[in-house]
Amino acid sequence: MDGSSSPEFFPLPGPKEDELEVIAWATCRKVVAKLKRLGFWQDEEAGEGAEQSLGLGHEENTLNDSYEASIRGVVQFGPDSGRRVCRVFGEAAGSQCRSDKVLGRGQSFNVEAGRVVPANDRAGLERLVRYILRPPLSRSRLRERSDGQIEIKLKTAWSDGTT
Repeated sequence: MDGSSSPEFFPLPGPKEDELEVIAWATCRKVVAKLKRLGFWQDEEAGEGAEQSLGLGHEENTLNDSYEASIRGVVQFGPDSGRRVCRVFGEAAGSQCRSDKVLGRGQSFNVEAGRVVPANDRAGLERLVRYILRPPLSRSRLRERSDGQIEIKLKTAWSDGTT
């Protein structure tokens, strides 16, 4: 652009579910790395026996090695082999992915991309931008407890009864 012309917008096809999943996993890894740097991520304690085999089978038995990796919560194959599985605790037990959305999932990180706003729908664009820019938590749902901890009141109870 030379500065004298207006920008041009072109319609693009929506992202595919596997593309969204790549974004969700990349987000998961980056957030966990940041939480670790800030000291808010607690990995499983590496005790003296952490590297010892659980004794499920012979070293060459891939199925037993996979069981062992699953029990330990580590990646079995690929470049991240031996590293802990990227996960964030706190997702409601038994929560289901809504099938009416284009959704990429990376553990508890979801990327939704099912909304299309036509170029001439200014009100729709404003709603979408307001949604994107809203804070993750409403101040009305936060409360400081007497012990200094912050309490969050959930909009709806989780399936395990947490409110």
